[in-house]
Amino acid sequence: MGNPLKIKIIILSISVSLLGSIALIKNNFYTTPIYKRWSDLEWSDFNGISAPFTDFEASIWSDIYLEFDSISNTYKAYSAQNNQKSWKKYEDEDSDYLLNHEQYHFNIAELYARKINMYINQNPRQDLKFYEKELEALKIKEQEMQALYDNESEHSISKVNQSIWEYKIDSLMQYYSNQTGFITDFYSGAKAYFPQIPKFEKKIDSIDGYSYRDFSLNKYNNEPIFNFFSIFNS
Repeated sequence: MGNPLKIKIIILSISVSLLGSIALIKNNFYTTPIYKRWSDLEWSDFNGISAPFTDFEASIWSDIYLEFDSISNTYKAYSAQNNQKSWKKYEDEDSDYLLNHEQYHFNIAELYARKINMYINQNPRQDLKFYEKELEALKIKEQEMQALYDNESEHSISKVNQSIWEYKIDSLMQYYSNQTGFITDFYSGAKAYFPQIPKFEKKIDSIDGYSYRDFSLNKYNNEPIFNFFSIFNS
């Protein structure tokens, strides 16, 4: 049988730790949350307490909301992040990479906000309950996509699958913002698809003396896989 005094000390220590955790949770619970509408995230947006006994380093909490726009006289959807329910453990050498993974969770929420807005545009002048019904159905699909994103990217561990998902999400967000994604160069007529607006450069080659126009997107796993040149005599 173990030492009774030692057992009491262990129980007391655990009790003190639990009481301290409860106090922290209560303080966090009663703090007024900040709802950040979809935009670029920063680690300062993650102010919640991490989930107990989790191996994950961070987690974002976001949702989709409906509001009435008095100017357009219709309902509009938007996505927002709750800073008190979003948490991080600590920042390390891969913190930017991890933050980017959480950003794409936020982007998925924004994607479905855009989907409901497209539905509203296709079904104008309906009451709130009509749109809420569609929103609830889309939220189920959104959560399924969130889970699939985590599973296939292995919570960002698989950098290849992470890049594939970023391309997929960017392309869908572009589609639901009424952008085709195709860029056509004025001089050559060359046409290429970009999931996001590419970087444009106009330069003169120092060796051959050619002028060129370069559209490029160095993003997915930092590989310049999207670019094309338009070359013409200077």
